[in-house]
Amino acid sequence: MFIELSAPLYDLMFRVIWAEKKAHFEEMMSSGNVVQEKAEITKIHKFEFLSADVAFCVSTLGAKFSYKGNPNDYLPTVTSN
Repeated sequence: MFIELSAPLYDLMFRVIWAEKKAHFEEMMSSGNVVQEKAEITKIHKFEFLSADVAFCVSTLGAKFSYKGNPNDYLPTVTSN
């Protein structure tokens, strides 16, 4: 089954989900459980202007941090606009 969402409803759903994720992320980062050593863009795979106000970027982010004492060092590929 496919349900088509109107633009205002989709926008509202996105804002609610983003607000929840952002609050969780901010809580996690301020708790002291995450100790970040580095975060840097190591490679830009694609960068494109979609309009005068919007750009699209695909990049690899180098991140080294520990979470609750467990070390993490990885290179995720991220998309942002």
